[in-house]
This record gives sequence, C-alpha cells and structure tokens, in this order.
Amino acid sequence: MTATVLFDGSVLDASITGVGRAFLDTLAAYGPRSTSRCVLLVRRELDLSLLPPLPEVEVRAVIPRGRWGRLLALRAAAREHRAALLHSAVTAMPLRVACPMVASVHDLPWRDRALLGEPGARRRRRLALALAAHSAAALVVPSRSTRDALLREHPGTTPRVHIIPHGVAPPAPDPTAVADQPPAGGPLLVIGDDRPRKNLTRVQAAHELARHRLPDLPELRHIGPPDDYVSEAEKWRLLRTARGLLHFSLLEGFGLPVLEAFAVGTPVACSDRGSLPELAGDAALVADPTDLEAMAAAIITLHGDEQRRRELRRCGLQRAAEFTTERSAEGWLQLHRSLAHV
Repeated sequence: MTATVLFDGSVLDASITGVGRAFLDTLAAYGPRSTSRCVLLVRRELDLSLLPPLPEVEVRAVIPRGRWGRLLALRAAAREHRAALLHSAVTAMPLRVACPMVASVHDLPWRDRALLGEPGARRRRRLALALAAHSAAALVVPSRSTRDALLREHPGTTPRVHIIPHGVAPPAPDPTAVADQPPAGGPLLVIGDDRPRKNLTRVQAAHELARHRLPDLPELRHIGPPDDYVSEAEKWRLLRTARGLLHFSLLEGFGLPVLEAFAVGTPVACSDRGSLPELAGDAALVADPTDLEAMAAAIITLHGDEQRRRELRRCGLQRAAEFTTERSAEGWLQLHRSLAHV
C-alpha cells in the first residue's frame, strides 16, 4: 500500500509570497522525487489557479476559515487519508494526530523587543511553538539563526531541529544576463510587506540621505502586500531590471528576496541582523539597519561603484546556485524517510 504524505498549505492565500512561495517551489520539486502519494491541503476559498504546477501532488481544498477549524480539518484529513506523515508550512499543529508531524519554524519575533507589536509576536504564536516543541516529530528551520533562537527558547528540542534552507527557482534566465554585465538601470527595489521588521521608514530615510549625496541615485520602489502586490512574473521582471535590491530588515528567518536577487544577478545591500549575513556571505553589502549613515553608504556603493557591482553580481549568482529547490526537496525527503515509511 502506498504511503500518503499530507502537506498543510493553509498559509497560502490570494497573495502568495515569502513562506508560501518557498513552500510551493519546494513541493513542486518534492513530488517527482517521492514514491509516496503526496496531498496538499489548502483553504476552501483559495483560487487554485494561483498555484504553480505541482507534479505528482494532489490538491484538496478542505481547510475552513479560522484557527480551530484549520486544526480540526488537518486532524480529520490525517485520519481520512491514513497519513503516514503530516508536514506543515507553519508552526501551529493539531493535537492527537496518529502520524508523525513536521512543523516549520521561520522566526521568533517576540525575542526582539522592537517587534513585539507584530502579529507573529502574539502570545498564541508563542503557545503554538511551545505545543509544536512538545508534539512535533521534527521542527524544520530555514537557517542557523532561526535554529539558535529556537534552541534558546526550547533547548530540549535539539535532536528534532533540522536546518533545511529555502531554495530558489527563477524563471528561465535572460540570455543577456552574463556574469560581467550589470542589469538594466531600473529602480532600487524593496520587496516585502509593511510589518515593522521590514524597517521601511529607515530604508526610505537612508535612500533620501544617499540621494542628497548622489543626485543620480535611482528612485526607490517598494513592492509587496498590502499596497503593491505584483504577480510572480512581474516580480521577477522587476528583479532582473532593478539597479539593486535593498533588504535592511530588523529580523529575517531566512531572507528569500535576497536569494531571488542573487539568482538573477541583481546586486544586494542588506541588514547585518538575523539570518541575512548567513545567507549573503560575501555576496552582498551589509549594514546596521538602525544606522542611517551606514545604510546610505551601502546604497551609494551599490549604485556608484561599478567594480563592486560586478563582484556582487558574480558572487550572488554563485551563492544562489547553492540554494536550489531540488536541494530543499531532498532535505524534506530525507527527513520524512527518517520519520516514517514513505
């Protein structure tokens, strides 16, 4: 009898970004590699046309609105499909499920006092992590930074914490995008939502400061929910033509926009906080996200130093090659096989 692996896609909504996009891209690479029956559970109201092709993956729109409805639906689905394993894109897991469960922990924002007002820092999120730390067979994190924060909060989870970084799967590359050719002169791009962690007010102030010193500095463009959500195709087009990506976040569990910019050869300036130095290595300019002078200096270098831009472009392409969706899918598969007969 073929084993069934259930994937909780309740994180997916009309604006598929960040965590949801990485989850789908890895699942698309996982399906053809697995010998199990793979079933993705999504919310009833989700427009299924928003999903990318998911080879060898069945999709079931069974999850209702609401936190408790979601947990009950996951437990019922595990029972109905006689699941061998349940893998969730988020941390909150149902109770009393017979199969092993894999929870995803992306970050712990409540550990940063500046972010205590964010939805992710609410008490129920901390409770969800505590329950997952108790009941999940494995906890997947995307970076060493997140692992270290998790182990400080729940040191007893050490044997069950697994680092599986996100991968990137850009569309077919532009044939003109070679390692020694800078991208077109579009705007300086910021990708993300408007949560405090994205540090947008300081990024705008640093850009203005840099523009006073370098009048030909390109404009700043911010894309992302809620005000300027763009399609996946448009996001990649903007990334390819941007002068650079600015990602001066106060906290990131991974930093997918940085990896996406690397993958298309767009130079990056990012924060020295959280997982970003770990992800960027020597492929990005880094600065303290609370220091306007440091951010402005990085922005000026990103735009004005052509030799440095070429170095960043080359290193970024090399760095992106280390983070593929295939590698992420293999990480999932090895973990699943260690937990169940799948």
